[in-house]
Amino acid sequence: MDRQAERREIGRLLQSAAEGLGQSLIFQGEAGTGKSALLREAAVRARADGFRVMLAQGSSVEHDVPLGLVRRLFDSVMTFLPEAEQDVLVRILDRIPEDAGGAADGPAAGADVVRRTLHLVLRKLLRSDTAVPVLVVVDNLHWADRESLEWLVTLPEHIVSLPVALLASVCDGVPSTDLALLDQILVLSSRQVTLRGLGAASASILLREQLGRVPEQAFVSGVMQVTGGNPQLLTALTQWLVREGTHPDAEAADGLGTIVLDSLTRSLDVRLRYVSPHALTVLRAVAVLDNETTLQRVCAIVGCDPSEIVDVIGRLRHLGILTERRGRPRVSHALVRNAVLAEDAQGTLREIHARTARLLRDDPGAQHSVCHHLILSGPVGEAWVPRVLRAAARCAADASTAMSFLRRALAEPLPTDVRAQVLFELAAAAGSTDLTAAVSYLNEGWSLTGPECSLTRVPADLIDVLILGGREREVARLVAPGGEGFNERRDAIDCRLSLLSALTPVDADAVRRLRELEPEGALTSAVQAGWEADRGRDRTAAVEGAEQVLKMAVAGAEDLVARLKACWVLTAADQAEEAASRCDETLDMARRRGDRFLTSFALACKASILRVTGDLRAAEAAARESMRELMSCRVSRRSPVLLGLLATHIEILVDLGRGREAMTLLDRLEPIEERPRGRTAAYSLFVRGRLRRQLGQPIGGLKDLMASGEWFTVAGITNPAVVDWRAESALVLHELGEVSRARALAADALNTAELWGTPAAMGRSLRIMGRVGAGQGAARDLLESSVNLLRTSAEKVSLAESLTDLGGQLVQQGDKPSAREFLRQAHALAEAAGCAELIGRSRALLSASGGRPRRSAKAGTSSLTESERKVAELAALSKTNKAIAARLFVAQRTVEIHLTNVYRKLGIEGRAQLREALRGADDTPAALAV
Repeated sequence: MDRQAERREIGRLLQSAAEGLGQSLIFQGEAGTGKSALLREAAVRARADGFRVMLAQGSSVEHDVPLGLVRRLFDSVMTFLPEAEQDVLVRILDRIPEDAGGAADGPAAGADVVRRTLHLVLRKLLRSDTAVPVLVVVDNLHWADRESLEWLVTLPEHIVSLPVALLASVCDGVPSTDLALLDQILVLSSRQVTLRGLGAASASILLREQLGRVPEQAFVSGVMQVTGGNPQLLTALTQWLVREGTHPDAEAADGLGTIVLDSLTRSLDVRLRYVSPHALTVLRAVAVLDNETTLQRVCAIVGCDPSEIVDVIGRLRHLGILTERRGRPRVSHALVRNAVLAEDAQGTLREIHARTARLLRDDPGAQHSVCHHLILSGPVGEAWVPRVLRAAARCAADASTAMSFLRRALAEPLPTDVRAQVLFELAAAAGSTDLTAAVSYLNEGWSLTGPECSLTRVPADLIDVLILGGREREVARLVAPGGEGFNERRDAIDCRLSLLSALTPVDADAVRRLRELEPEGALTSAVQAGWEADRGRDRTAAVEGAEQVLKMAVAGAEDLVARLKACWVLTAADQAEEAASRCDETLDMARRRGDRFLTSFALACKASILRVTGDLRAAEAAARESMRELMSCRVSRRSPVLLGLLATHIEILVDLGRGREAMTLLDRLEPIEERPRGRTAAYSLFVRGRLRRQLGQPIGGLKDLMASGEWFTVAGITNPAVVDWRAESALVLHELGEVSRARALAADALNTAELWGTPAAMGRSLRIMGRVGAGQGAARDLLESSVNLLRTSAEKVSLAESLTDLGGQLVQQGDKPSAREFLRQAHALAEAAGCAELIGRSRALLSASGGRPRRSAKAGTSSLTESERKVAELAALSKTNKAIAARLFVAQRTVEIHLTNVYRKLGIEGRAQLREALRGADDTPAALAV
């Protein structure tokens, strides 16, 4: 492939020889560019054209055998001669060494005798059949023995008027037996041609033929990037892809740079052995140093003289194994680099990495590289190693990287005190991904130190995560009775335990104590704002506190927890859109940190906010994703985050009208305390009450709702925007015929809603009053006020409920035309949210009013689910399926299913049309609108 010009050169060479005008042609190039294949093809072509072909290959093993290559050349044609002719030629060839040794004038004269004799033998070969031209083919000319080179250097001038052609190949960078003679041959040759790598078009053809599929352009580009078009690398890679059954698409292209070819590893080992004894070590040093490669560093790692290293690097560059980028030697192709770094049976690479780390330790800009090399090395046993690793862990961009640095630090010999501190730091890092592992590291650290010492060393971030993850027992160990001098730290931990565990209500004393201990902390402001929201009396103070938290810089997990609490306060204050935006920001922060626990916490918060705004399908998707993340962190079954998430998910399913499914999920919350002792238990009881009402169990539902309401009342949580147990209880009481109790609770709910003062809370309460507490005329006024208030809020499901109730009231009063318009709006909102029960009720009332729903506009981008839209947006930005799965923390198969649905719904055929299809959406992401 891509060798048309070279083939034409071979054709001209053969044509000239056939006409009696001998010429020589030398193919040069890097290793693996296909020189041998061209020579073999030329030999086959020459034989087909009637040539007698003398063919021999230079051998690194026999490069010191005098005239070894020449003997192989003549032996290759001996069988074509008559037996008598063969005997004559054999005797002449056998006598050549004797004639050379017997020359009167010494070695020079002997060499001249040899050359003349060999030319006579060649002419005798021609005279044996004057009609047959001869092609002399020498592969790997650089490995020919010196005596053969001496003859070949004179061959071009002897064949000028003979039907003889010389075709040879030379590999750049490989040491020659006699470089001066080789250079002479190259200079005297009629033509020299340098072979280059193949182009992308040829690579695409090769891949298509071998894999049986048309490769995507991204896959071809990836193949070219890792091979540079080198034919040998292309062939080896293609064979590997065939064996693995690889599908040549953009997704598979991402993994090409990590492939290790065993065949390439073996061939490199053999080839480099003949370049220099230090070639493999030099190549490994360059591969390990990568961007930090300098001549001085390579010399320090290999331990050789700079001039020798320069010579080896030069040879490797000629071979095409090394290249130069920005003045630094680099390994040319990823496949070569992988092959060089694949095997380390003798620990050579580990030692190179250790030496590299030592060389780079004093470079301020190379600290991350130092840690990378230390991780790949064995224990160094030097005091600076754990210091550097711990410092890097503190600055790591994500938790997994920090954990890898700290685990490597533990591999070094450490004093007991330092080892304990590293274990506590490792526990803090593990808290973001695996709470069970975090507790294990904590216990190991505790075993090396006293409890008082541990109290001062465990990071506050880890304490918060352990509490939220349901590991209160481990935290309680820190505040157990002990010595003096740690009271302030113990009080701070004890305060966090009471405020975050949700086992006890947040009271004014706890808030005051935290404010005294940590007056400037983000968590302090968030807890204060949350307490104000729970009380439901000073919305301005609650919002100001939340906004203050969101303006603070984020330094750790504690700040992210505070931000999420602030988002919840904004949601309760009827600022759900702002809360959703800030929650997404926090979610991105958690993901960038690689903190899976806080990612799950943020997703749970997002699910709660989306439920309030009425985007129930997206809310359920966020809840499911949050559960996957939370389970991967191995949290306790007592985790407040887990229990709160389960309750939120159940409430979302209740809103969607999927009661049976919610009942199955409820089993994971059981047993629920009938007399709750904490906030999470009370909320779970409230959710079960709502579910029982939907499933036709009003008495059991009322019991749960009233029990939860009793706890919230005692705890001082009276805000209906936080939990509206009065409204739910009033509806159940009304269904049971207890109208007076229902009206009393509805009036109480309205009073508390007016204290809080948000349109959403007051609108919901007015709707309940309209349903249970007034006559028809008053009910219409209450419901109209409810609708007007809710139109200004973000709570679309609540608006749909009020519109439905208002429409039903108008139907009863005979005002069917007005009812129809309200009910159509209600039905559209309910359908958009996916509330099955509300859809059915609004549809039935609409039919009773003489109307019918407008045709659903679920087409195009509006028909996409939240998950499908996210996947589509990332795919439109040219992200691969693998990258999308990693970004969204889902399985790759899930991404494929979503994309298939997206293509079907948008009426397009593939990724290439996604950007244009999404561009027309009103809510097109800014990244796609550019």
